Amino acid sequence: MFDYAPSHNEWIERMDFFMRSGRALEGSFEEHSISILPEENNVSYAVKIDDWLVTTSRVAETVLSFIIQAYEETIIEEEIEVEREDAVELAKDRAKSEALEAGKKPEEVAKAILKAAVEAESDEYEVDPEEVIALVAERIEEILDACESA
Repeated sequence: MFDYAPSHNEWIERMDFFMRSGRALEGSFEEHSISILPEENNVSYAVKIDDWLVTTSRVAETVLSFIIQAYEETIIEEEIEVEREDAVELAKDRAKSEALEAGKKPEEVAKAILKAAVEAESDEYEVDPEEVIALVAERIEEILDACESA
């Protein structure tokens, strides 16, 4: 989990207030559908992400951490996929240009493009932590705003 200070403590307080109110939240927030529902005993909350029960807890920090983790994983996967797709396209364009400039036959150009795409596809990609933090924070704020208006 990334560092969300100083917002993290405020988020915990807002989630705690929501949970103490006994209200429920169900909705779609960008990449995920989220359900935060009080259990029958009204002591703990069941948290579902994309219809999967991920935790049952009475602790706001626990509820929040599962939601944050889901968004971190999804955003990281999406960002890496975008990086990979961009790198593959760039590698293919570069290989094509180089092969054409070298006067290669169409079959050799195609092989060079394929080789460059495969190599770029298999490379390791990283994401900017600050970008992940900003995107996750947007989602959490949206969810907490919805909790407050539920």
